[in-house]
Formats: sequence, C-alpha cells, structure tokens
Amino acid sequence: MSRRTKLPPQKGDAPNLGQSGHQEQQKEQAKATGRKFSRAGTDSRSRVAADIAAKEVKAKVLPLKLVRTTTRAARQLQQILRDSPGNSSEVQRQRIRQALKVRGGVTTPELRQHLDIHSPASRVGELRREGSNIITVMVLQETMPNCRHRFAQYRIAPGGSM
Repeated sequence: MSRRTKLPPQKGDAPNLGQSGHQEQQKEQAKATGRKFSRAGTDSRSRVAADIAAKEVKAKVLPLKLVRTTTRAARQLQQILRDSPGNSSEVQRQRIRQALKVRGGVTTPELRQHLDIHSPASRVGELRREGSNIITVMVLQETMPNCRHRFAQYRIAPGGSM
C-alpha cells in the first residue's frame, strides 16, 4: 500500500482555493466576461446547455422569412441559364450576377436547381473577391410540401454595385 503525502506547493501551481474560493474565482471570471454566475450548474455541460438555450431564444425572437420561388422567377432564372450555357467558373459567376440584377436576391436552391450552379457559396465568394457587394441573409424555403429548410439568400447590398 502506498501512502499519499501532500507536497508543498511549487512555483506556478494554482492555489488551492477550496469550494468557496473556487466559486469566488468563477464569479470574478463571469463578471469580467459579462456572463451570469450561478452556484448551481457551473460545470461545462450546464454552460453548454445554457448557451444552446440562449441561442434558441434568439432564434425564436428573430423568425426567418419564408421565401418561395414563383413560376415567373423560375422562368427568369431558366432564361438566364439558356443565355449563358457552360460550366466554367466564369460563366457560373456571370449567371449569378445576372440573376442578382434581374431578381435582386437568389437562394441557394434556386442557384442549384435553375442555374446549374452546384457550389453557389464558392462562386459568390469569388464574386466578393472581385469586388461585388453581395450580402447573405438566412431564409426559410420549402424544398417539398411541408418541408422547410434554412438556406442562404444572396442579395446586392443596399447601395452596392455588381
């Protein structure tokens, strides 16, 4: 049987604060970071659960706009595809530019389905690097009846240029 002996504290060791001292340290950290401190549920799982709950509350406060692709919009997008055939990156960026000019905003499923662009985020990123002022807004869109998903909708920024 081995016997444990308490070693004297070494330089750089954290002080043994005990339970109340540890809570005081947590209170100070919470104050510095702007978080609330509570004695109950200070373990990491409780903090993660609280963070998730806070994000869900924010999501409920800011409902997403439901976007539908009308028949007219689908026809406009299909016409853009007919006018600019091809699969090169440049042609795909050209189709996105045209769609944004014609429609003002276009969602990821619309770009994939109607404009044959399978990586819209990459093409939009390339347009941004070229100097286009495009913003991303999250919206809801139905993919099938009663099946809604969050998607990115790309828009020209107010006062922005293509």
